Amino acid sequence: MTTTMSARLAIEATVHRYFRDEMHVEVPSADADLIDCGALDSLSLVGLVVTLEEELGTRISLDRFELSDLRSIARIAAVLSAPDGGP
Repeated sequence: MTTTMSARLAIEATVHRYFRDEMHVEVPSADADLIDCGALDSLSLVGLVVTLEEELGTRISLDRFELSDLRSIARIAAVLSAPDGGP
């Protein structure tokens, strides 16, 4: 398994935990649409960014995301684990 794949899976696990433990929402899969399943709104997005910054030890700029990148756990992890900041 590559470093990028390991990082992506670790980020996916962190995002899953955030929604489950902090937002009390069970996201059915990494590819599930977070907006459609009611997991992601503006407040949960702020909390997610703070959680990821703490877990990853880095600052996350929302400028690196397109709206479509925030629709699933898999897309969020792909953007954050990409060496150049994009999937």
